[in-house]
Amino acid sequence: MRLDGLVPMGASDKAGEAITVGIVDNDVLSRKAMKTIIGRVSRGFHVVWDVSTGAEALHRCLYTDKVPDVLLVDMSLADGDGCQICRELRRRSESIGLLAVTSYDPRVYRGRARESGAQGLLTKDALLANIADAIRSVVTGGVYPADSGFMTPRESYAVLNSPEGGSLDVELTSREVEVLRLYAEHHTTPQIARMLGIGEGTVYVYTHRAVGKLHVKNREQAITICKRRNLFNHVL
Repeated sequence: MRLDGLVPMGASDKAGEAITVGIVDNDVLSRKAMKTIIGRVSRGFHVVWDVSTGAEALHRCLYTDKVPDVLLVDMSLADGDGCQICRELRRRSESIGLLAVTSYDPRVYRGRARESGAQGLLTKDALLANIADAIRSVVTGGVYPADSGFMTPRESYAVLNSPEGGSLDVELTSREVEVLRLYAEHHTTPQIARMLGIGEGTVYVYTHRAVGKLHVKNREQAITICKRRNLFNHVL
């Protein structure tokens, strides 16, 4: 993780209110590097603590008054899996922003990090370029980057606490996605039925199935999830 080329301290964030950050990484040099970068990219960021184990991160987030706005979680920890830490925290909180970090190919962890309730996955060699925007995005309830397919804290909290146990990696059929896309484009149910050559009842069936698979309450929430995952861009 390179520290050269650090940008000067910028203006503070959250209208002068510090954005607090926690770090969990078993590599002490990596923690120091991340702490240095975060402190330099904006004077509005404040690292409140950095720890080496997932157990300590869970304790500080769940049982102390030093809960950070955003937690950076290394995917490979000495005492367990970073995804397990994300999942446990997300099941308990819909507010904390979770950013997964890794030194490895992000494709190894992206799917599991998303399923575990994280809002983004960053590689350590690109932290300098991405960390400021990532923190600002997730602290306001978003994901990073916007088209990454991750879910917001509130969305992932709802799914992981659903009666079914929650899965953020469910598969919708192409027809289910297509029906939701057409609703998102403000077509009515009769119009969608005519466009797809199916009955209106069948449109409702596809919609109901998608809502059930995503463990959400209504069509609008299902559409939001599809947009987050960039699914509509893949409908042929």
